[in-house]
Amino acid sequence: MCVLESSFPTFTIAKSTDDIFVNINDGAVAEAFDTQELPAIKFGVVDYWYPQYIATVVIAVDHDQTDVQING
Repeated sequence: MCVLESSFPTFTIAKSTDDIFVNINDGAVAEAFDTQELPAIKFGVVDYWYPQYIATVVIAVDHDQTDVQING
């Protein structure tokens, strides 16, 4: 079960190839990152944005390819 399914149990979750803002303009609920939603709110494309989870960036390093010291 995805975050949206548990957050909005009365809605149908559907995959779309359209831009998320097209779906929102048609009255749908869409999942988006803050980098997409904050400008959308600023320019009046959407009214609300609720963060559902935090995405964690993971950087993997192949030490056979570099000798750069990694401290954190």
